[in-house]
Amino acid sequence: MSPYTGNEKYIFVSYAEADKDRALPIIENMQMMGFRVCYHEQTEEDFSFSIDKKLESSAVALMLISPNSVDSVNARKEINYVLENQKKFLLAFLDDINSKYGLGKQLSELPSLHRSQYASEVGLLNEILKSPILKACRNLETENHVSVKVKSAEIPMEKRKFQPPCKIGDIVKFGTYRQNGTSKEDIEWQVLAVKDGKALVISKYALDCKRYNETKENTMWETCTLRKWLNNDFLNTAFSADEKALIPTVTVSADKNPSHTTNPGKTTRDRIFLLSVPEANQYFAGNQARICQPTAFAKGNGVWCNTEGNCFWWLRTPGGTQDYAADIYSLGSIREKGDYVSSCNSAVRPALWIDLDGFTGSYESEMEKDSSKQIKSAKSLVEQKRLQKECRVGNTVKFGTYRQNGTSKEDIEWQVL
Repeated sequence: MSPYTGNEKYIFVSYAEADKDRALPIIENMQMMGFRVCYHEQTEEDFSFSIDKKLESSAVALMLISPNSVDSVNARKEINYVLENQKKFLLAFLDDINSKYGLGKQLSELPSLHRSQYASEVGLLNEILKSPILKACRNLETENHVSVKVKSAEIPMEKRKFQPPCKIGDIVKFGTYRQNGTSKEDIEWQVLAVKDGKALVISKYALDCKRYNETKENTMWETCTLRKWLNNDFLNTAFSADEKALIPTVTVSADKNPSHTTNPGKTTRDRIFLLSVPEANQYFAGNQARICQPTAFAKGNGVWCNTEGNCFWWLRTPGGTQDYAADIYSLGSIREKGDYVSSCNSAVRPALWIDLDGFTGSYESEMEKDSSKQIKSAKSLVEQKRLQKECRVGNTVKFGTYRQNGTSKEDIEWQVL
């Protein structure tokens, strides 16, 4: 991590040296999200020309305020410089300060973000990243996935590198499993809920083909062979020891079938499980949201697909009779009657909770999705401007691709008439 030194618009972050361990994780995560950030690396010495110049040339100042800021000579000078020169700024309080008099009173009267309004500094960071005033200082080429490199167990929350909390609908990469080739690939999980520092996720794709129970007999989630496979074979195949440490054992409710009187069995304690009928209703907006396609590996193992490539996938709730299990139809509707537990062509979409406090994987959040749209829009605008500039009678314009002189497509050259 190093301060930005280029010629594009950038953010200058002002903070007291005593708050360095709290400010640097915020700066680093801003840089990881594509923001151009400059900051001073000096200790508490004179307000140097270099700091003055960096601050003066910045497009916007992010001021991280705490009681240490008010006590710091350098931080006070930076704050006063921003206010006196009417620079654009974003004010974020790491801690509350004495607002009765002086600089503290002046700052408390300005629009600001406050750490005390959020459960952790992750919440404060999330609000900083969403601030419209910072948008002009962000690279459009930001990576679509943000990775956290430091586990919470290594350093306290206040000093760790953190990313904005994942939200419902985000796609998380966690664990590996055979999917489209002979080697393992990252598993993508869809976030269904976030609660108490944990995320409930379900695999984005159906990962394998398994019977709910190996033999056609009366059974339930508590006793079925699929539950044993998920919590032994699949768990040990898909996750490393460190990853398994982030998958808590949770209480899995024995939800009744809404339309049938079959016995759901007893509540279980599992790390990996299937959704129930009520949960499939709760966590998905409708049939379209429940439609799922299998991986090539799952399809090769026997998963049946319709002409659109969509499959059936198991739920844990017993079906119309005790030797049936509920499932999701290939068009996304919930089949409460279900299918024989020994059916050999239905797919498995595992579900689990991930402890986010130690999560070091990556996810695509709504913020990154918006960035991706901005990138596509910007590229389209650049292409339009290029064509406008080159479109003169007699000029040659490159536009589109087609096979011409080899086996692969090449740019098509067009003569302007």
